Amino acid sequence: MENMPSGHRSALLIGAKTYQDLALEDLRSPMADVNGLAEVLGDPHIGGYQVSTLIDAPHHEAATVIERFFRDRSLDDFLLLYLSCHGIKDDYGELFFAASNTDQQLIGSTTVSADFLRTQMRRSRAKSIVVLLDCCYSGAFMRGRKGDATVSIKDALAGDGKVVLTATNEIEYALEGEAVSELHPQPSLFTGMVIEGLRSGEADLDRDGIVSEKNLIEYVCERMRAGGARQTPRLLGEVHYRLTIARSARGRRGWPEMPQLLSGRYELGELLSFDGLCELRRAYDRRRDRPVAVKSLRPDLVLNPSHQTRFREEIRSAASLGHPRIVKVYDRPDHQFERVSVPFMVMEYLEGSSLSELLQAGRRLEVRTVLQCTADLLRALVYAHGVGAVHGDIRPANVILNRENEVTLVGFGSVTGANTGADLYATGCVLYELLTLRPPLDDRPPSAVDPELPHGIDEILLKALAVHPDDGYASAHAMLTDIEHELGAIAGTGKRYGLTIQQSVHDAILTHARAQYPLMACGLVAGPAGFGRPERHMAMRNAAASRTFYEMDMQDVIKAYRSMDERDEEVVVIYHSNIDTEAYPSGIDVSYANEPGAHYVIVSLADPDDVQFRSFRIVEGEVFEEEVRIVTAYT
Repeated sequence: MENMPSGHRSALLIGAKTYQDLALEDLRSPMADVNGLAEVLGDPHIGGYQVSTLIDAPHHEAATVIERFFRDRSLDDFLLLYLSCHGIKDDYGELFFAASNTDQQLIGSTTVSADFLRTQMRRSRAKSIVVLLDCCYSGAFMRGRKGDATVSIKDALAGDGKVVLTATNEIEYALEGEAVSELHPQPSLFTGMVIEGLRSGEADLDRDGIVSEKNLIEYVCERMRAGGARQTPRLLGEVHYRLTIARSARGRRGWPEMPQLLSGRYELGELLSFDGLCELRRAYDRRRDRPVAVKSLRPDLVLNPSHQTRFREEIRSAASLGHPRIVKVYDRPDHQFERVSVPFMVMEYLEGSSLSELLQAGRRLEVRTVLQCTADLLRALVYAHGVGAVHGDIRPANVILNRENEVTLVGFGSVTGANTGADLYATGCVLYELLTLRPPLDDRPPSAVDPELPHGIDEILLKALAVHPDDGYASAHAMLTDIEHELGAIAGTGKRYGLTIQQSVHDAILTHARAQYPLMACGLVAGPAGFGRPERHMAMRNAAASRTFYEMDMQDVIKAYRSMDERDEEVVVIYHSNIDTEAYPSGIDVSYANEPGAHYVIVSLADPDDVQFRSFRIVEGEVFEEEVRIVTAYT
């Protein structure tokens, strides 16, 4: 299980080994560079990054991927960009990165420029950015070398608060290695040492358990000097705080020791994952005899007051949510470190895999399963947004899928300044990637990637991924309605997949409708908040006492809502009967349907021998019929 709060770690690794321009010699190392680095950076015990890779892409695709990578980030995100390719400069000394379709006669229009990359870094809201460049900057290439470096990258890329690690200085080549071939690919000299230092932990030179940007460049330089390599890597940029590039399994000198037994009941076990601020461990609850997951600040940060305050707020926010599709918080114990009380969060332990693990394994789910998972995710957001909570970090790593294909959303923390639209856009990104096994890095609809996908999904994602907020979904409820409609279309019902109701509740509604005949009957069915499960039938009085019009008595309504508040319930079904016309919501019905997420049921008694029980969703004034599923008991 992976569980990271807002402020996650993302890595984009780009390599170009094959070039259409014959003047640019094909390289042997970029594939091994990218694959090796992806493995170590994606390891939750080392890098903890969500890794994306791109090999031999044309310049326009590479530029799109880079821009999307830096866009829509939070301040606490940690971004790492890696480039392994030829570097070129034009006659004016400007720096460019070669792509598979680069034409040296058209450098400005067929490459990714350093100026473009610098702009994306500067505009990104992420405060921690590391760029690793394994390339040089000249058109004079020799076998086993990647260009030459006559342009200072410090002038081209360095920025305040961001760092660039380069494979060489201004006058050296970036070597691929002496034994690189198509049959035996291996990382280039610089990247190989980066991988080795991170994987072994040797780059943790000060033995504090963290590999910082300074640790890494010093380690690579020492290894190159020891091996007699004619390369001098450089660290450029300005940093006002240490950047944690990776975690090391080596010593933790100076860190407080984590407790083995928390609050006298939680036995802490193996590390499951970590990120920029927190780590997650498997644990065992002695008192309840059950596995749990314990989240805490990283050992090197537990004594930092500002981090403690922020983590306490995250715990408070997560613990206030109660929904079957959101991870449960069981306990919020403190532990004493050097007379300082430090918070911990004890959560349910989720059996299953994160969606990111499934994607990394190349596992493709059935379209219906994907839509059902997305619908469950949106139901959690309908609830959360309804109580004023925004997740702010919806992504595959924060969605856990169990064996029954049920999803649970994790990483619900305190998000400042976020809006619900960000959650819906991110949900669209998750849906796109689950359907196509690739993130939405260009404007192609999913059916263009996989022609067998239903075209109705294209319309959903076009709206979910709209660049302008006014063109996107106004609410999680609205997006859920469209997802349910597509589920209904796949099921062949032509209706919206929605209401599951227990036989006893269904019969209670019909009994009330028949008892009031010929007057219109009306009432509510309540259920536990956040579950969407109709359980408690509340027959209301038709204050209008009419065959053609109903009006709920306000005193009855107030009494019903007070009882729901006391039981932590919500309205799941609003219903009324109809004897004169075929059952269908009228304009007045639409005005009554002011409960987000509620099902609107009409029981038609026009034909006593053929009583109809029809359910509708009313979303932003639009009426959609949905499928009704009657069960003997809720599972």
